[in-house]
Amino acid sequence: MESVGVDEMSESIIPGLPNDLALRCLAMISHGYHGLLECVSKRWKRAIRSKYYADLKAEGGWSGDWLFVLGSNNSAMWLAYDPDANRWRPLPQMPGPTSDDEFCRFSCANICNKFLVIGGCYIPRSTVWSETNLLEVNSVIVFDTFKKEWSTAASMSTKRIDFAYTAIGEKVYLAGGRNSDKLQGLASAQILRVLITILDTSTDPRALAVACYDLSQFIKYHPAGRIIVLDLKAKDRVMKLMNHENAEVMKNALLCIQRLFLGAKYASFLQS
Repeated sequence: MESVGVDEMSESIIPGLPNDLALRCLAMISHGYHGLLECVSKRWKRAIRSKYYADLKAEGGWSGDWLFVLGSNNSAMWLAYDPDANRWRPLPQMPGPTSDDEFCRFSCANICNKFLVIGGCYIPRSTVWSETNLLEVNSVIVFDTFKKEWSTAASMSTKRIDFAYTAIGEKVYLAGGRNSDKLQGLASAQILRVLITILDTSTDPRALAVACYDLSQFIKYHPAGRIIVLDLKAKDRVMKLMNHENAEVMKNALLCIQRLFLGAKYASFLQS
């Protein structure tokens, strides 16, 4: 992405308007029309692909909400739906899997106006499916909606499939999951400590609700989840939130305590 700023653009983007105002007008137009806007002129193309434009669009809250879908016939080909423009658009081929592989059991997150594909595994389509045929990965692949290209971020320290995650602010937290070396599940105590720290230090209701939810999911899916959470002394921290003024925090704290005391088998009867 070009680093040119609005003050460095020598030519008018829209005749009769200051460039900062012109860019602000363009920034309010949906991503789905970027291809058409870039065809107007070279000036518009440079402006729309500039970092200043991307920052302006993000700061103004005009980045929009996209739905990303992975094609069933090609594990490297994603589609994105822009509800503002009511349009589907194919994304460039994602690095990693090929059309000969089935890519699955990964997780996706959206942070900093970027789409992340985290972990997962490849299964060769030419083989009969089994747990021994999985090729797990620890990769983090990022799609930049402004550059319209994929890149590779720093990899996870551990290969993971079937794991829980949440995005808070500009960070993604992972918990649990498993791989061929740990078929019974990954303890991920470090991530759990991060979630427990959030319960003690955060005042953001959304962060508190997500932390309680992730702990409950860890208890539900990890074979030793209840024991690990109890050992980390999370029970008292969560119980303090059962009377929180925010309804979402209170609901997820209650669900977490239910699963902590009753286990996933019985707590599911109380959710309704």
